[in-house]
Amino acid sequence: MRRNPDSVVVATGSRPGRPYWAPGDAGWIVDVRDVIEGRVQPAGNVVVIDELGFHQATSVAELLADRGCAVEVITPGMVVGQDLGVTLDMENWWIRAEAKGIVQTTDCVPMAAATGDDGSGDDGSGDDGRTGPHTVTFQHHPTGTDRVRKVDWCVLAVPAEPADELYHELRDAGVDVVRVGDAVAPRRAHAAVVDGERAGAAIASADAASTGVPCTP
Repeated sequence: MRRNPDSVVVATGSRPGRPYWAPGDAGWIVDVRDVIEGRVQPAGNVVVIDELGFHQATSVAELLADRGCAVEVITPGMVVGQDLGVTLDMENWWIRAEAKGIVQTTDCVPMAAATGDDGSGDDGSGDDGRTGPHTVTFQHHPTGTDRVRKVDWCVLAVPAEPADELYHELRDAGVDVVRVGDAVAPRRAHAAVVDGERAGAAIASADAASTGVPCTP
């Protein structure tokens, strides 16, 4: 620590999470960030798994539908994009999804995935992911029955993981450090604002206590 700071606030964000049921070598299963940021270009039949209930799944579904993909959004919840009502976008999403042929399926939990083989010798687990079809198995939790989808790609809008390595490194080195935002737990933007406000207030209060100089608002 060449700068020798009095305190450090770590806001290093998060990284895509990989669900237990998704094989690590299945290149056809990708995170929503990979699609939106252009690192992968899904084509054909695409399933989008919505476990966040917000704009991530619905936005990528529209993007892919506009590119000519056959898109189905599947969620374990009762409604796809269940929190879109917060931003008054729910009704408009329904209208656009219908117009673009996006299928919405609810109450289904992903349980397993299997990479297909199109007979070419390429199992589709590489970076292109375009062989297949592949299989994703869901459980319809109200009935306990399995539902299977044959897909070319699966896009995940699922909880992320904190990118907190720097925080732990600094803490273990004895640095006065606090983490905020997704580095604590992946949430929405307002949570990072609240965390930052609290961190700043705590640091100012501690500084005032150690120096005897009151902090100003």
